[in-house]
This record gives sequence, structure tokens and C-alpha cells, in this order.
Amino acid sequence: MDLCRSREGLFPPPVFNLHACADCYGYLYPSGKPLRSMLGVLVGQIRNVTEVIVPDIRNASRRMLVCSGLNSDECLRWTACCLSADVCCREQLTATRTKDGCPHTWDGFSCWSATPHDRLVEQPCPTLIPHALPTDVVLQVKYD
Repeated sequence: MDLCRSREGLFPPPVFNLHACADCYGYLYPSGKPLRSMLGVLVGQIRNVTEVIVPDIRNASRRMLVCSGLNSDECLRWTACCLSADVCCREQLTATRTKDGCPHTWDGFSCWSATPHDRLVEQPCPTLIPHALPTDVVLQVKYD
């Protein structure tokens, strides 16, 4: 079975995408906006009703429900994060698997290619993070 890796573990692609979208929301909006990320779903009050939303951005009604508590820029950032996670998953499925080093991983904001042991890699912070500067970088390192 093909699996995609996130910081939470290995999941089949459809489950990975739901967890990643819930995590994107939780990481982008840690104060909870109206919703909170919990175990691959979003939970919170929308129009005075407690909702449990499966954050599937390909489902227009679910996407609109999640975005109803966000402004248009926030909604765009959330959907961009979800789409980036999906691309990362597809890259993982086509990448050559390695036994040594850090495996290909979605960390919640960025996609990391498989990296050999004792290698330091960096990439720019994703533009979807509010207040990130273009010169900011995130690092990944794997030691034996």
C-alpha cells in the first residue's frame, strides 16, 4: 500500500490529505479562529452550531464551511497549504525510497525530500506563513 509521511506518521493519500488540511488550519490559526484541529478533523462553532468538519478541500461545501470563519486571504493560505501537502504526498509516492537518512516528509508547512545521514538541508519558509520573511529558512538535519 502506498503511504505518505507527515510529522504525525504514515497514511494512505486520502487520509494524509485530510490530516494535513486539519493540521494546516491548526498551524496557521493556532488560536483556533472558530475551529480547532483534532485528529484529522476540524471542530468548533459555526453560526452557533458545533460542527465537526472533515477538511476536504475538493469538496466545495466543506471548503466553504471551513472558510466561512476566515477572511479571503486566510482561506487562500489554508487552501494553499492543503494543496502543497497534496503535492508533497504525490512526490513521496513517486520518489525513490531510501533506507538511510531522513525520509521524504511533510512537516505541516514544507515538503522535505529524503535526506542522507549527517546532512543539513534548508529551504525558505513558505510564503503562506504570516510574518515570515523571504530570508527566513527552516532546517532539517538527520544524524546517525
